[in-house]
Amino acid sequence: FSVRGNMAYIPQFYYAVPDPDDAYIWLIIVGGIVCWFGGWGIGANDTSNSWGSSVGARAISVRNAAILAGIFECIGAFALGANVGGTVKSKVVDPKYYCGDNYQAVTRMIGMLAVGISIWLYLGFCSKFGVPVSTTHAAVGGVCGFGIVTRGWGGVTWWTTMGYIFISWVTSPIVSAILGFIGQTLVNRFLMNAGPAGSVWRKNVRTLPILAGLFIGLAVVFAFFIGGKSNANVKNVEAWVFAIVFFGTAIFAIIVLLVAARCLRERFGLDPHKWEGAQYDPYPGIMMQQGVFGTTPTATPYVQYYDEMASYPMPYIPAPEETPMPLIPAPNKKATAFNNGDLSEEDIYAGMSPERIATEQLWVPLCWLVASVESFSHGANDVGNTVGP
Repeated sequence: FSVRGNMAYIPQFYYAVPDPDDAYIWLIIVGGIVCWFGGWGIGANDTSNSWGSSVGARAISVRNAAILAGIFECIGAFALGANVGGTVKSKVVDPKYYCGDNYQAVTRMIGMLAVGISIWLYLGFCSKFGVPVSTTHAAVGGVCGFGIVTRGWGGVTWWTTMGYIFISWVTSPIVSAILGFIGQTLVNRFLMNAGPAGSVWRKNVRTLPILAGLFIGLAVVFAFFIGGKSNANVKNVEAWVFAIVFFGTAIFAIIVLLVAARCLRERFGLDPHKWEGAQYDPYPGIMMQQGVFGTTPTATPYVQYYDEMASYPMPYIPAPEETPMPLIPAPNKKATAFNNGDLSEEDIYAGMSPERIATEQLWVPLCWLVASVESFSHGANDVGNTVGP
């Protein structure tokens, strides 16, 4: 190179890497395609984390679960996804290591593209064989590997970022197991096994709207707090404001849900006090007629409705005498087992009284609510794993 005064002039042929703005536009195009396939892999694998329990409990069909998951995942990704995307993008490997010349910038672009491809292949392979895996593990591990190859072990922010991520990987299943155990124990003790079938049904009718309202309030506070991190006005809000938002939203939701539950009970007759007795047939699509039944079966059973599935003899099941029993819809006759060893709806409800089935069906809307909020949170979190790189 030549020196003119105090300024060094380097000829144009010195630059081994052309300007990325025009020579590497293909990285942006291919990167967008890879992000799309990575999102497909997340939907194929991680959606079951939110809706698998509801589908397994026959609270919702696979098709409807996929529709609701798509809606709430997108809402969560658009509303709150930037925070996690920023962590994967710049906090695992510091971008300052790749500044200064075009070569370093292109190295980072190609490395992040390789991370996106690895996420896509990893999720696709595991989904093919039905293995549930963590997208976060794939994304963070890929970025770590890229940083180690290009900048060495010192290129990764181990303590300030990776340390927290590693701790969350260890503690999250433990905390979830503890909370799940406590929650299921409390539900069994105070709601599902708290007396005769009739009183249990009425207790659940009164309690579930309260639980749903509290959960809605918590979800609103979560969205308000996390989504407003980038807003200085929200970031500096004191804790009492969030408390007001939580209790205000929860109380409003509880009132609305209690009124709605009462209207539905009156509209569809879902009240044990209105029925003197009922006889229930566990086979799908068949429900015995409402009324008081004796201790011995009659020669010809009465049927409320029948279809092509009602061509076999119907067994007589005496109604319990200690509590009135509501006439409830029969289990969905189209329910089938998806996988080998999976229980059908007939197997799940076999041997249950109508009131026990009615009590469990009260939890169906709450399952939808919880799974929808899970999808919202999952969309906010895991979208960064595919678009972050």
